[in-house]
Amino acid sequence: MTRLKKYEIIGVIVVTFIASVLGYIFLKNPGNYGILDFLVPKNSSLWELSKILFLALTIYAIFEYFVVGKEYNNYGFAKGVSIVLAPVIFLFITYIMDLIIGNVFIWTHLLTFFISIVFAQVVSHFFMHEKFYFKLMNVFGIFALIALLTIFASYTATPELLPFFEPMERYEEIILR
Repeated sequence: MTRLKKYEIIGVIVVTFIASVLGYIFLKNPGNYGILDFLVPKNSSLWELSKILFLALTIYAIFEYFVVGKEYNNYGFAKGVSIVLAPVIFLFITYIMDLIIGNVFIWTHLLTFFISIVFAQVVSHFFMHEKFYFKLMNVFGIFALIALLTIFASYTATPELLPFFEPMERYEEIILR
């Protein structure tokens, strides 16, 4: 097992733990978090939970960069793409599963949350392992992260009328209709 693969597997466990801690802190202690306010969940909607996923993956990516990431020219791109794709996968798979099942279960949300974490780690490993690289590649990864941060900030201030922006109580009513 390569060193990279080892840290990507460890990352699944660590990111799951970080996300659990962040979820507990932010959802049990709502309040004003200053400059991080746009990244802090305001309710229990799927959109707000995807912020926790983003934040947990980003924290681990920063740690991983100093341990193993410096060895890979495309680390910024690989992590940027995987971190941006994880919340998208979480939102859409969860929403589709809830619609297909016709009910909202916490275990399906936890399962899709975990699947999104695994997916992110597999995608980043794939890009780094394949030595896929081109000039300014990491700029695209960083740009993707900044774009997602901007989207989180703008939709936190003015959420759209899609069901996954609704707090879990209203979201359940929409799914059960």
